[in-house]
Amino acid sequence: MSNTSTVTSEAAIPLPQSQPRVHQGPVIVAAGEGDLRSLFEAAQLVAPRLGTGVRVVSVVPPLLAPEYVGAAAFVPPTVDTEQELRDDVARLLERQIRDVATDSSRWEWEALSGDPPSTLVRRATELDAALVIMGIGRHRPIDRLLAAETTLRVVRHAATPVLAVGPTFNALPSAVVVATDFGPRSAIAVESALPLLADGATLHLVHVWEPSGSTNAAILAMEQRYQASLPTRFERFKTALTLPAGGCIVTHALEGKIATRLLDLAESVHADLIVAGRQGLSLVARLAVGSVTTALVRGAACAVMIAPEPLSAELDRMQRALTGTSEQHDPGQWQSELEGFTRRNTGRRADLEVDDPEIGAQIQERGYDFVGADYDPHHARVGLMLGVAGGASHLGRGITNADSLAIVCDEHGRDLALRVRHGRGQTLLLFGPTP
Repeated sequence: MSNTSTVTSEAAIPLPQSQPRVHQGPVIVAAGEGDLRSLFEAAQLVAPRLGTGVRVVSVVPPLLAPEYVGAAAFVPPTVDTEQELRDDVARLLERQIRDVATDSSRWEWEALSGDPPSTLVRRATELDAALVIMGIGRHRPIDRLLAAETTLRVVRHAATPVLAVGPTFNALPSAVVVATDFGPRSAIAVESALPLLADGATLHLVHVWEPSGSTNAAILAMEQRYQASLPTRFERFKTALTLPAGGCIVTHALEGKIATRLLDLAESVHADLIVAGRQGLSLVARLAVGSVTTALVRGAACAVMIAPEPLSAELDRMQRALTGTSEQHDPGQWQSELEGFTRRNTGRRADLEVDDPEIGAQIQERGYDFVGADYDPHHARVGLMLGVAGGASHLGRGITNADSLAIVCDEHGRDLALRVRHGRGQTLLLFGPTP
């Protein structure tokens, strides 16, 4: 089976309701040892694209007594000593920032004490950071290894994207390689990187899969069908993306090991950035995501951006954008799903249909206005409320023993129906045509 590459010069059509989560905080620069100029220059490039300022955070490990120093030879550090060290670091940061930043009024800086990776993760959470920028190390091998390990510790726990850059990140990325398994997690990872792209950038969408090598005719036929479906999958995936002005998308379907093929392609197209999601690059490889992410951060010759695990609401939004349907089997997520569904659809004209094969009944209510939907975990009941426009009367229906909720939407992301499965039956809330 040969590799395929498809090129399109048109940016994907955006879905009106597919809007990404927006972090309200600054871009955080993790200032460790060594030359900070490349990190500051990267922050100066990307912060305006994200519409936010910059906060430089340096974490100073606590001053601890050496393990084998005698009591007579060791004077424990005082609180004042640690404060003086942080003050010295803060003054150094201020000088370096003023040397690099063209507008330092939107820059802040601080020196903290603690374990660097965990302290950075905590600070990013507290500030609702839009992005964390870290060094990826491009000098001696030992420098690269230490930088990669610190970055990976932050990647594993951060709730915000992490951008690892080297000394050559001196312009917005114009050639970007992004890994996709066509699922909502990888789409959200791509989406998080789009504001950082230069105008006219080329986005290389890459799907890597590994044939089984089987000679079984049935398995070969299945793999051939899968390969034949890839162009359609790429086209649907692109509808969820909005490129910068003049941008284009190149799609690549490659066979082999995920990290290896991504790194090879990035080198061949002279990529400025590789983007991937933390939780997996393919359905099959999700169990090995740690090794894939590690291989990208350690092995890339360009910058690497790793997106965190999305919130359930983000997954629902993107799943509906990609497939037209979002189905949720976890009752713990139903209330938030139904709250969002209610916000989007209150006041729309709706029909209610109940199909229960166990009693052979189909009940229909037509022409009501949708008032709301909720979930009562105490009684394990889904509630639907309908009303008459301008009237005080309402029609309520409680559904117990529900197995799943599914929201169906059209090609523009507008909700068409809510389906609640219960036993062998289902309840459908159907909306009329959009005015």
